[in-house]
Amino acid sequence: MRLTIVNSTAPGTASLLAPFFAAVADAPEMALTVMEQMAARDAARAQAESSARRYRLEPAPTYWYHRRHACAQVLAPGFGRQLQASCPDAIYLLGEAGYLSSFQVVRFARRHLPATKLFLFAAQNVYQQFPPPFPSVERWVLARIDHAFPLGCDHEDVLRRKGYRGAVTHLPLGVDARVFAPARHDALKRELNLPSPVVGYVGDFLPARNLPLLIQAVAALRPPVGLLIVGDGSGREDLQAQCQALGIGDRTRFVGRVPHTRVPDYLNCMDLVVLPSIAVRNRCFGLFEIANAEQFGRALIEAMACGKPVVGSTCGEIPTVIGNAGRVFREGDLGALTFVLEKLCANPALRKRLGQAGLARARTHYDWRVIAGRFVATVEEIVLGAQADAKRRYPDEARTPAATAAAS
Repeated sequence: MRLTIVNSTAPGTASLLAPFFAAVADAPEMALTVMEQMAARDAARAQAESSARRYRLEPAPTYWYHRRHACAQVLAPGFGRQLQASCPDAIYLLGEAGYLSSFQVVRFARRHLPATKLFLFAAQNVYQQFPPPFPSVERWVLARIDHAFPLGCDHEDVLRRKGYRGAVTHLPLGVDARVFAPARHDALKRELNLPSPVVGYVGDFLPARNLPLLIQAVAALRPPVGLLIVGDGSGREDLQAQCQALGIGDRTRFVGRVPHTRVPDYLNCMDLVVLPSIAVRNRCFGLFEIANAEQFGRALIEAMACGKPVVGSTCGEIPTVIGNAGRVFREGDLGALTFVLEKLCANPALRKRLGQAGLARARTHYDWRVIAGRFVATVEEIVLGAQADAKRRYPDEARTPAATAAAS
């Protein structure tokens, strides 16, 4: 089967999704092409590293609007020829239905690749109406998709309210369980020099992540614990000042951003990991607001894969992701977060039990290889079923897109 994934989510996400792409490419008789927007320097590197992959990674010709939402990304005219050259039996759109690039891909495929099946990624978990032309784009795209892959139940609910009537398969994000795994890092622990237990956070310093609440909760804990923060953002100086004002500056470490491959090293130096997110509204293009609640929480499953218990707020998808692997507190509630952290910090046996549950959950639910298997099985069932049906109805005319290209 020939599958083309058009990744319109954000620049540079192919590196994070590489384990998923590789697992999909490992499926029998799978020919995978990934088209992704990327800067010229990244495109050159992608081409140079192509021999090390089991799939083709191609730069998508793109008009990109700097610092604007991905919904405004417009593919340049050459994308159609590039897409057609891959002769896809199936196209997976890694981008929302309302994206202009999704409209372009679906319109081209329906005009020039009528036998190709179209699949859609869906990560919106808060229903909202966008200004024109985006509602019309959403309705048009959703009416022409063969199957959707929402991250979870809330994401499916949004799809349904937007007018989608087709079949769905819930498909969460994943973790590379070969990279994120329990390990000892005694030298790094000595270098960090933090008191135990260590409460940790991994991610960007965004208002939606509500890091001031986590700092307040850690400051209130008795006996004192360590705080390890991996990531960065525009509010770093304010957060460091808050730590100093609350008297925990000497037992807090801000290590900044680290390569994704080094994140497991720091996770394995933590005793529990917290994601204290809150719902927010962000301005888009300076014209309208977008409501945001945590769509998934990748740091949680990465921590679980390292055998760490996790704590998260009730925001968005967090409680579903955590399951039996940790504790959930009411969004924005300082007292509730402090109470949960007190219980976990005082009980090593509970932390161990939750960590083991999280490790099992990460391996059975969130390993990219497991997710890729479900994805491929769904796509193959639909594509091969449609091809078999076409052959029964029109035995002299039915051809797959690949066979059509070979005959032309």
